[in-house]
Amino acid sequence: MQRWLARLAFSFIILAGALVWHVYSAGRDDRPPLPTWRVRVELVGAFLLVILGVAGLRARHQARDLPLPMTPDDDREERPR
Repeated sequence: MQRWLARLAFSFIILAGALVWHVYSAGRDDRPPLPTWRVRVELVGAFLLVILGVAGLRARHQARDLPLPMTPDDDREERPR
């Protein structure tokens, strides 16, 4: 799951921005305004996408406990950490 969050982090943030832009631009145009329930749903969706994007950025940049690579002249099975 963390792997997919890390891969899709920027996409989530871009989609959140697109939703916020849609709500903002719909109120500015000559078109009739969006219903209140739809504005709320789109803003909640944008909020959730931002949360997923931040979680993905965190997963992408967190330190991983990977074993150190073995060197060819190292006889031991494991290297000390």
